[in-house]
Amino acid sequence: MVNAGRWTVAGIFVLAGFAHFPQFGPLRDAMAQRGIPFAAAVLSAGSVFQIVAGAMFGFDVERRWAAIGLVAFTIASSLMMLDFWNLQGMEKERALGAFMNNIALCGALLAIGFAVR
Repeated sequence: MVNAGRWTVAGIFVLAGFAHFPQFGPLRDAMAQRGIPFAAAVLSAGSVFQIVAGAMFGFDVERRWAAIGLVAFTIASSLMMLDFWNLQGMEKERALGAFMNNIALCGALLAIGFAVR
């Protein structure tokens, strides 16, 4: 079952990384509006990182390092893009919900990434 869980979590990152490219312009613009410098480069690097580290996690190549990298990526991107502390109403609720889902995903990465075989 650990393999199924590992592939499920890996798939989230790989698919999300690929999904950024067709939406590149709007995502880059949203990042730039949040004050992220070099938004295009950051988005490109982050998307490629998600794909590569996600695949490494799925294929069990340096699984622990891939998990640590994906946790760091998830926390950093969540803090950059889900600024729920500055929002109000439903917008705040949606951003907070997405943030909490990302924290749960970090827990899954660590649990699966450091599971003893």
